[in-house]
Amino acid sequence: MKKEKEKIKKPWYKRKLIWAIIIIVFIMAIGSNGESTSTENTKQNTAAADTQQQPNTESADTTKDEDTAQAAVSEDTSEQKEDAAADAEDQTSAIDGIKFTVSDVRNDKTGNWRISLIAENIEMQNCALDYYKHYFKDDKEIHAIVNFNYNTTTKISVVGNKLDVSVFEYVKKEEHDANLLFSGQLLKEYLVDKETGAVEEVK
Repeated sequence: MKKEKEKIKKPWYKRKLIWAIIIIVFIMAIGSNGESTSTENTKQNTAAADTQQQPNTESADTTKDEDTAQAAVSEDTSEQKEDAAADAEDQTSAIDGIKFTVSDVRNDKTGNWRISLIAENIEMQNCALDYYKHYFKDDKEIHAIVNFNYNTTTKISVVGNKLDVSVFEYVKKEEHDANLLFSGQLLKEYLVDKETGAVEEVK
């Protein structure tokens, strides 16, 4: 009888050792799975952070480029303003304390006529050379100086190495139309040497 009892063994699923091994294996499997999941999550989080940092870096670079471009535009604009101010100053420079503002003549077909309006006690033949040096940009230009103080219109043009200074009687509203300009009676005419400034009366 004893031998038969010893021969009868418990089924494998009723043995404690088997169940202990199964539980340990199960716990190890869950643990390793959790570690891999956390590793993957860490990798994903790192990749996401890198992705977020890259646009920030790119946007920072873009902002730097925009700032540089704006600075360059500002410098160009300031230089243009300075040039414009210098040109304006040249166009309104004082000769003998008198400021001349030179502008184009309406209805001028040549594109070479310029005009300046003043009301001063000044004889243009005496300052024609200074005027020429300040305001003539080309020897083809013809300048009219309307002096409302004397009711005269003085024409200054270049003839060889001299300036022709012709003084006309002012015609009403001639400053507004090239067709009326210099249409008054010729009163005086002078030649001014461009080098010495010597004035010679012609008429």
